[in-house]
Amino acid sequence: MKNVLLINSKFYLRLLTGLLGATLLLVSIMSPWTYFVIFLVILILCLKEYYFILRDNGFRPFSFLGFTIGSYLFILSFLVSAKLVPSTYYISLLTIFPIVCIVFLYIKNLSNSLINLSLSFAGIIYIAIPFSILNLITFKSGSYSYNDLLLILIYTWVSESFAYIGGKKFGKKKLSHISPGKTWEGVFFGFLGNIIVSLFLTYYFNNSFIFYLIFGLIVLIIGIFGDLFESLIKRGFSLKDSSNKLPGHGGYLDRFDSLLFIIPFIYFYLLFIKHFI
Repeated sequence: MKNVLLINSKFYLRLLTGLLGATLLLVSIMSPWTYFVIFLVILILCLKEYYFILRDNGFRPFSFLGFTIGSYLFILSFLVSAKLVPSTYYISLLTIFPIVCIVFLYIKNLSNSLINLSLSFAGIIYIAIPFSILNLITFKSGSYSYNDLLLILIYTWVSESFAYIGGKKFGKKKLSHISPGKTWEGVFFGFLGNIIVSLFLTYYFNNSFIFYLIFGLIVLIIGIFGDLFESLIKRGFSLKDSSNKLPGHGGYLDRFDSLLFIIPFIYFYLLFIKHFI
């Protein structure tokens, strides 16, 4: 009886946190500037967790460098995508950052500094670049549109929710030893949820069912790889969650791990649709 109550309390805590977070995200993406602020904050929080994991396991990442470059990359991508500054500003990435890295290596003068620098940049590649690519999705010809971002969020939430509930109820066949909580039955229910969303969107917006179905499949499949990748990181450092900041969900990386992988693939999918179909 106690176990049932514990499971139910965890589920409702997860549900409440998810609903509050989803509401905040949905409200924030309605305006380009609130979108900018909230995703910049999410980027910094994810980087903070990543560097904390490294530091907690004996590494000495250049956190300030990572925060600076990651934030600069996102801000620059936002400004260029919104056509507030010319794209030539991207050249600064090729000129300023190598100098900054050399200066950091010289000032720090740490043993294994090259390893720490590499791990610091891995965080930028893993976290900052996907969020920067998101600006290319939300801005088309300089004008802001949250439609594609909203699609990403809806498909992600639906597939994860269906997969979680289906996996808990019927899950038997483990998807991977890296993440024992994932099951093939959960994947099936996630796919089922995406089909329902695709049918609804096709009917409501009178658009191509195939477009929405492929969109949903990308979110589902790539999202699984994103989750497994983060599970691999946690497994390597013997962690259950990246942190306990989000009750019922773990940390910010636990919540946005799928999104970090999904964003680049959706960007190239939309690019393909735009130029070839």
